[in-house]
Amino acid sequence: MSGVCFFYNSPQFLGQSVYIKRGKNQGKMGRVVRELSDEYYEVSHGDFDAEVLKVHRSDFLVHRYRRVKMPVDRS
Repeated sequence: MSGVCFFYNSPQFLGQSVYIKRGKNQGKMGRVVRELSDEYYEVSHGDFDAEVLKVHRSDFLVHRYRRVKMPVDRS
């Protein structure tokens, strides 16, 4: 499969890799770690490392096939 594929109206965002399409973090990828409300989600990991962002649903796309690689915590 070539190219990048995104899907739009899935309610299952937790743990999904996302691409930020608007705002000061535009162009970065992360993972949804928590749902704050129907419209806001916490995004972390990937390009954000330990930083946690509050992102509106309209500001990101869910990446269908690519997973953000996370370091293994051996502690």
